[in-house]
Amino acid sequence: MGLFDFLKKKKQPKQSVSMEEYIKIKKDEGVSDDDIKEEIMDDFKSKMFGDKSSVSLDDDDDDEEKPYMDKLPTPKGNFTEKGVEEIWDNSSLIEYDKNEGDLENVKYWREEEKKDKESYYYGKKIYEERFGEIVNSPLTDVIKNLSELIIDEYYEDDDYNFRVWGKLQQVGKNHKWWEVSYYGGKNPNLTEEEREELEEDEGYEKYFRREVCKSKEIITDEELVEFHQNDGGSNDLTYRETRFNELSEIKRIINKKICIPQKEKHYDKETKSWSDFDINRIFLQIRSLMIVMENPFPHYIWKLISGNPFDRVYRICRDYMKWKGNKKTTQIVFDNVCKWENGEIFREGETQKEYEEGLWINWNKVGKDFLTMKTKLKKEGEGGLKWLKDEVGGYIKERKNFYNSFGEESEYYISDELIGKFESIK
Repeated sequence: MGLFDFLKKKKQPKQSVSMEEYIKIKKDEGVSDDDIKEEIMDDFKSKMFGDKSSVSLDDDDDDEEKPYMDKLPTPKGNFTEKGVEEIWDNSSLIEYDKNEGDLENVKYWREEEKKDKESYYYGKKIYEERFGEIVNSPLTDVIKNLSELIIDEYYEDDDYNFRVWGKLQQVGKNHKWWEVSYYGGKNPNLTEEEREELEEDEGYEKYFRREVCKSKEIITDEELVEFHQNDGGSNDLTYRETRFNELSEIKRIINKKICIPQKEKHYDKETKSWSDFDINRIFLQIRSLMIVMENPFPHYIWKLISGNPFDRVYRICRDYMKWKGNKKTTQIVFDNVCKWENGEIFREGETQKEYEEGLWINWNKVGKDFLTMKTKLKKEGEGGLKWLKDEVGGYIKERKNFYNSFGEESEYYISDELIGKFESIK
């Protein structure tokens, strides 16, 4: 269930029953306990059924719902916590399952109650750390401030205090979940018993600093947090739309409109042979699509996002290079890889030049591809082996200090073994 479904408040139901009657009806219909729990937690807790003490049997979705306001409301009065326990109180559910003798469900509802209460006060803490004390603050100011922490939509004449309670609780839940996913720990949405059985997850930050880049000068903590929170269609904390879908569309166009047609046009599967194509042009085409001049992406996006377009264009050119097997083609591919890394695909004065950033190259993989050209370059003569040793090997050796600052366990760390293989070329 989405954010707006979770928090929207429907008009008063036409017919309602007590929670006990609702559970009995569902059980009579053959609905499992787990499914009943899910329905109640999705609907009952979020006020989807109107009054908290009852649930609706009205399934008529044809009635028109009241539209959301097109701007934040400005209600009179101050924010209050009077009655806030309403958003986590499961006493009627606990009492019902007690009477039914279902102690497992009693335990479940108590744990949910505890988690919901903790989430509310954690969300309140986050709010007050940023905006100051919330209780008795003007409700209009609270709603405005809260909109910076998480998006919401409101109805005219809404129960604004109740809405703020729910939003603070969601803020707390979002931050708890995100902090575990980023810094490590155990899933806060699991029961205490389930958490005890699991090992702590190390979190994205530890993984990234070990496997990708430990240097906080190359990728700062702030940049890594920003990337992690926005690596999806909506921000993990605020639910605001990100540029993830825009990036995905660019990657899709690069793959479907350029790379796949390029290989289909120039590679013959039957003869396993290639027809000639312009290597410089395809590198330029793809790098051009990655630059959005009216709203440039932060420098780290194309370095960190999965499915980097470099891999797609490079694979095509690498396979063509291996088939051609000559120094000229190998030099052109190497030249474009270096230009990609140094932000030099575009020439000075070209429109996109000022937006071009150098992007990382995994020389452990790319370097090995060039090493496979030894035999063909040796047969061709033309000083190919000397060029491979001095120019390619020498360049990779120059880049060693930079990439080794990523950390020894990083996939970008340039091994001494790779350098040694170039230096031993005869």
